[in-house]
Amino acid sequence: MKKGQVEYLKFCAFASMVCDHVGAYLFPEIQVLRVLGRLAFPLFAFALVQGFRNTSDFRRYSTRILSLAL
Repeated sequence: MKKGQVEYLKFCAFASMVCDHVGAYLFPEIQVLRVLGRLAFPLFAFALVQGFRNTSDFRRYSTRILSLAL
């Protein structure tokens, strides 16, 4: 995937996660928001794998990802 496509994928995952959180806290009776939110994790995981596939320095990329995770 091209860099712009991965960025768009991450934006879609972020929007999906926002839908999930809004659905969980503000509108718990609207299940569609929660279902849309369930797309966030697979999209973020795919973007993470794409980052590992396309990096030139595996150790540096891993360090950055782990530091952001903490």
